Amino acid sequence: MNLETLLDDSPCFLYLGKAPISAPPSRQVLEFLYKNVDETMTTLETGCGYTTVVFAMRQSVHYCIEPNLDVVERVKKYSNQRNIPLDKVNFIVERSEYVLPKLDESIQLDVAFIDGNHAFPFPYIDSFYTKMHLVVGGLMGIDDTQLKSCRILRDFLVSEPTWRYVCDIENTAFFRKIRDSDDIEDWTSQPFNTFPKYLQDISIKKRLTMLLKKGASKRLPSSAKFWIKKIIHKERDRE
Repeated sequence: MNLETLLDDSPCFLYLGKAPISAPPSRQVLEFLYKNVDETMTTLETGCGYTTVVFAMRQSVHYCIEPNLDVVERVKKYSNQRNIPLDKVNFIVERSEYVLPKLDESIQLDVAFIDGNHAFPFPYIDSFYTKMHLVVGGLMGIDDTQLKSCRILRDFLVSEPTWRYVCDIENTAFFRKIRDSDDIEDWTSQPFNTFPKYLQDISIKKRLTMLLKKGASKRLPSSAKFWIKKIIHKERDRE
């Protein structure tokens, strides 16, 4: 059994209403996972489908978290028909936001693939709890980055110094964990939430002046405008 057979078979694991659909990630994404997973690894995914079959083919110790039992049964049925061993696949039929916070601390992941519930805020919940189990040097994939909820997560990881951006393959982004996260005390410690680089060399006075001149100032309460103007005058006196 190889990727060509899987793609040629085009099995339908999902249903849109009553209609079966074949909705695999791109061939390139499946090839990337196939090349980066082997039998020595421990892997996890939220969601279930073509990638589950690939993880099973590569014989990693795999955790598949999927709340829809019908989807799980279709993957099992196809795998059995194609003699793909499932003895190392742990199917957990439950919502990922319930499973991941309780995942055994001893589980150390080499590869994680986030492809479960794409509604906000579930991709963030999945990635937050999964990263705690991902080893330094481990790989994380974020699928369906064409959706805003997943795209923001992708952009956040790009900015984080604890992650190294690997690549985008169509609508899937891959990252490598380069160190464990520091304790986050406030939003100011995250590059994603700080001023963009082109504003970092601009004085506080100019930043606040720009804020007052933009349309956003119309939404500011009068008390906020008062203090912004006071700070501007104070900065001007220092110059």
